[in-house]
Amino acid sequence: MLNRSLRFDRLNAGLPRTSRAGILSCTRGFRSYRLTRWPALASAQKSAFDGAAWEPDARAANQVFAAYRVPKLRYGLRDGLLCEMDTGQGVMLGLFSDATDEVEQQAFCRVDEQWREFEKAIPNKIGAVAMRFRRNPIAILRLLAVVPEAAVLAQENPAVFFELACHFDAPSSRPELRDDMLRLLRGPQRDILALRGLAATESARRLFRKLPPEDVCTRRLRTLGRALSYQPLARWLRHFAPLDRHAADLLEDETLWPYMSGQLLADLHRIAEVGEDEELSDLAGCWVSWLMPESLGRLRWFHRQVRRGGAKARVFRSVAEIKGLPGLPLWLHGLDAPDVLLPFPSPPVAGTPDVVPITSAEALVEEAARMRNCCGDEAFIRMVGRRSAFFYRVLVPERCTAMVEHLRFEGKDYGWRITELRAYDNAIPRRATLQAVTDALGVPAAPSWHPDGAWWMEHRGLACVPGLQELPATRSNRLD
Repeated sequence: MLNRSLRFDRLNAGLPRTSRAGILSCTRGFRSYRLTRWPALASAQKSAFDGAAWEPDARAANQVFAAYRVPKLRYGLRDGLLCEMDTGQGVMLGLFSDATDEVEQQAFCRVDEQWREFEKAIPNKIGAVAMRFRRNPIAILRLLAVVPEAAVLAQENPAVFFELACHFDAPSSRPELRDDMLRLLRGPQRDILALRGLAATESARRLFRKLPPEDVCTRRLRTLGRALSYQPLARWLRHFAPLDRHAADLLEDETLWPYMSGQLLADLHRIAEVGEDEELSDLAGCWVSWLMPESLGRLRWFHRQVRRGGAKARVFRSVAEIKGLPGLPLWLHGLDAPDVLLPFPSPPVAGTPDVVPITSAEALVEEAARMRNCCGDEAFIRMVGRRSAFFYRVLVPERCTAMVEHLRFEGKDYGWRITELRAYDNAIPRRATLQAVTDALGVPAAPSWHPDGAWWMEHRGLACVPGLQELPATRSNRLD
């Protein structure tokens, strides 16, 4: 029912969830949060310290919602590890916890079921309204629980409706406030915008109305309101289409407004749309994803030149114009920069037929696109060029991308370490895969997602050490 299509964190033991008597609870760090069922939707939080009591907290609902916003996946036990049944990927709980309590593991696997049970109490028509928004869904439900008539405003102007929901989303949002809500609903929409400290002109109200519900958030409305106050921008912004999150986010930096045109914003907007295309899984996807932030970086560099008197202010009409700026420093040339496209050095470890070294920038970008990870980022390409890191394509026992780094801390050289191993879409691989890659490369593994003190650690600070190949006892591969 509710929109859970945003990015989510995979289930992990660092975020316990429980559901009792229709109340959803979760824990993040030293704080716990809970949310009661419709129509009250009361939320509270408490600290982990002894004697702490639950305190009303409207924002705690967002923590609970995020904790239960998980994909519909099937889980089961394989060789004592909790895994996704469809992919075989080990879930964090199996790696990071020695918990074997069957009840706890079953509850952990039923997160999606618990949320769907929670949703059943919400009327379908009201849930359908909340489903259109990506931000503050519980605030929207709370408003509609008291004033279902507000659904008409959600259809007419989603942005104003959203701000009304945010205004009343506080511990004092009680049913007795229905009269106040109705008064605002029946009055000018500009009054709601003014109440929220937003631009309250008719021009702003009309512009906000164009923003799709899924892209509405207060920060973007503030950006668009400020942009309307800058006349050179306002002349074409009122007619810009499509007005969505990309357009609003591209206008967030006010220092770049004097160099913006409708044509440039449209050009940048097309790049942002292509870079977000989930179906784009080839080499082009990663190249495109860099173009928008790189273009903004070049504009910021140009702004600094204008301030220093080294360039005259001008309006740009395309990304190509920005890329062709005279005097652009090497680090803003992106993947066209000579030091990025230099051949990779030889790999520090030869690899095997199952763990294959990636020997060029183009091949690394392609690996990032195929595996949906960030290994093709320009920063990583430069690290390989400096011989401080290297990447491998893992084919067996499961498809992964491995990263090894030459680690040095406080004057000590710890040699090469496996610091990343990720399956498709950054999934955590099985423990057997981590050990197999460690054995194949002959270097210890200390991946970034590995917690110190895990029950399965063999050596302090290391997730795995090579089991099939002995490491020479040199200072470069000792941690002590």
